[in-house]
Amino acid sequence: MKTCFILLFSTLFYVSFSTAQGLAFQRDSSNILFSSVKQDQSASFDGLTTYLNTHVLYPELARKNGKEGEVSVWAVIGEDGQVKSVELASGMGFGCDEAVMEMILKMPQWKPSLRNGKNVSQKVLIRVQFRLQ
Repeated sequence: MKTCFILLFSTLFYVSFSTAQGLAFQRDSSNILFSSVKQDQSASFDGLTTYLNTHVLYPELARKNGKEGEVSVWAVIGEDGQVKSVELASGMGFGCDEAVMEMILKMPQWKPSLRNGKNVSQKVLIRVQFRLQ
């Protein structure tokens, strides 16, 4: 019998939400997207990998159909550290997109991004991979 597990990327690609318009973004050699606007501190969530591993469910429809892939979502982390909105960046269907979006919306408080000593909103990209084994 196949054992199902979810491989989660704990790597977050940070992009400043409050100043996202009009910025030039570049990719470095490690394929990390970064902004030319420097943050004092980017939004963060301690134990992200553990949280994702224990809260995301592999949808039965995806498992039954042998579907594997990646779901990427943009999440807006507000000045108060709460997840304000989630937008699908790329999905794989079969209920996986909805499972990831629902889980991210229910996340506990993040450490908000700081700029010039003040909390600011930030948009982060979270990638979750679904793999059957």
